[in-house]
Amino acid sequence: MSHNDPTNKAAAQTRLAASRENFLTTLFGQADPKLFLELRCIHPETEAARVLWTPSGNPQRVAATLRQADALNKSGHGVFFAPCLRDQKKGSAEAAALVPALWVDIDCDDDPQLRSSALEKLHDFDPKPSIILDSGGGWHSYWLLNPLVELHDDAARQQIAHVLHGLFATVDGDPEYAKSVASLMRLPDTVNT
Repeated sequence: MSHNDPTNKAAAQTRLAASRENFLTTLFGQADPKLFLELRCIHPETEAARVLWTPSGNPQRVAATLRQADALNKSGHGVFFAPCLRDQKKGSAEAAALVPALWVDIDCDDDPQLRSSALEKLHDFDPKPSIILDSGGGWHSYWLLNPLVELHDDAARQQIAHVLHGLFATVDGDPEYAKSVASLMRLPDTVNT
């Protein structure tokens, strides 16, 4: 079969959706199903943002929201998700209610040597990341937390921000990245616009 065969495209899209949904289930599967997953779709030229919300525990609504995000990605928007679930439909740190994992964005500027050394550093880190994703220009890594960390107050939110700062510094994460419970990461299997 050729690459342009529609059957191949449909199968590839099904695998893509399954892997992304598995990633989200791995991150959020143990969370309170009423907490909200935030997807933020940002146009690279106008910086106009379209925010999509879905209860994290409703697979049909999550799938429908992902289809909306994919359509926006195809129209040129970058698609990002909040690693911290929200207890209300707000993208602020105060709305962050649950941390299922710690995360790091390592930018390698498409330099193969930097990419290789960064990946080696992640594999040598103790504890090893639970998930390492190729971001296109570097690596996104996640350390799953057990138990999940509930954010009951600003002190808990600040504590996670401090841990993220330390983690980013230790593994040479992107120094420009805003390290807080309100942070966003690129949604896996979307095009970096």
